[in-house]
Amino acid sequence: MTDHPRRVRRLHAPVVRLCAAVLVAAAVVAAPPGPALAAGGGGDGHSKPAAEAGNRPDKETTRPRTQADLVGGHYMQLNLLWLPIFQGQRSRYQAVTARLVPHPDKRILACFKAPWAQEAILFELNETPLRLDQLDALDADALKQRVLARVHAHVGEADLYTDVLFVPGIEEPAATEQDLSFMCR
Repeated sequence: MTDHPRRVRRLHAPVVRLCAAVLVAAAVVAAPPGPALAAGGGGDGHSKPAAEAGNRPDKETTRPRTQADLVGGHYMQLNLLWLPIFQGQRSRYQAVTARLVPHPDKRILACFKAPWAQEAILFELNETPLRLDQLDALDADALKQRVLARVHAHVGEADLYTDVLFVPGIEEPAATEQDLSFMCR
């Protein structure tokens, strides 16, 4: 008979732990949001909503890609690229801003294909990385032609883009280029 209370205690401990876990989970779910979330902040690691962060529009205010021929702008700026740059025998990653100039008659298709074009640029400049001394000459014709050839092969459309512009570092698009840049990312 002395074995019975010990068996009950062994069964009782897991049940108590399970009930405690359920109560804690219910309390977390039912708890009101913290002050940062209640004020509209948090969630994305920033204190401001996405629409107010910098000068970038949110998805609801950006026009669809099918209207790329209706907005102004000479180029579409891609998302920031982190590219390997060789410095002697060592490699480091450097931020590079890439901008594609679409063919005037193919702006809508160029806008739709911009993510694939960015992928092609990343592939090309990771397979044959730049050297540190080439960062000052990112506008070199040989580099542009090599990258454009890779982009056109990757997107499956020749002459979709007439030029590619590289800017070392992080740079926002000019005010006149923002509509086209943000809708085509």
